[in-house]
Amino acid sequence: MVKVTINVDSVNILDRAFDRFADEVKDWQPAWEQVGEFMYEHEDRVFSSRGFGTWAPLAKGGDATLVDTGAMKASLTSKGGDNVMKTTKDSLLFGSRVNADGAPYPLFHQRGTVKMPQRQVIFFREEDKRELMKIMQRYAVEIVKAVAKKAGGKASVSGQ
Repeated sequence: MVKVTINVDSVNILDRAFDRFADEVKDWQPAWEQVGEFMYEHEDRVFSSRGFGTWAPLAKGGDATLVDTGAMKASLTSKGGDNVMKTTKDSLLFGSRVNADGAPYPLFHQRGTVKMPQRQVIFFREEDKRELMKIMQRYAVEIVKAVAKKAGGKASVSGQ
């Protein structure tokens, strides 16, 4: 059985498991890399939709919620710079190194503060969670097919 767990700022937001084909997969790093690519696109949608409509408006008005300098958005929507994306055979670490005067302001937005409403920069709707699980399942199916082919057999997988 494979368990897929996603924690954002130490809060568990996804905890799902699947049994099909999981024993064949020893290295999930390629799947985590696909999830990382999904994350860049997802975070771009989060920023362009103002948190899918969940972010509180700015106290000073305006449309550029959370993109004053663009550094935090850039760090979550593209490789390099202050982006954090590290994959191993069983994990993905994704986030931002952006800070202002040593303060990790993406965390302030993620959690909210006494003076600032919470505007989560990394969060998932149910449809996003389903897409993440599909990425993992598609990868497991690819591995099973490759193992069957190598063994001289033929794999037929349905119900994806």
